[in-house]
Amino acid sequence: MRTSKHHIPTTSQNAIYMELTRCKDQEPNRLKLNTIKMEIKGIINQNKTGMRVKFSK
Repeated sequence: MRTSKHHIPTTSQNAIYMELTRCKDQEPNRLKLNTIKMEIKGIINQNKTGMRVKFSK
């Protein structure tokens, strides 16, 4: 089964959005949000390819 790069199951998506919102509320730190987004992308890619990916900055 092939999923698009940005497809996340709804429950994970909700959890991620909650986490992003929480971080945004705690500290308006764009770098932190971007890091989390990169980690999420890495996790998705890792699940797709079955191996750990390096995050590019």
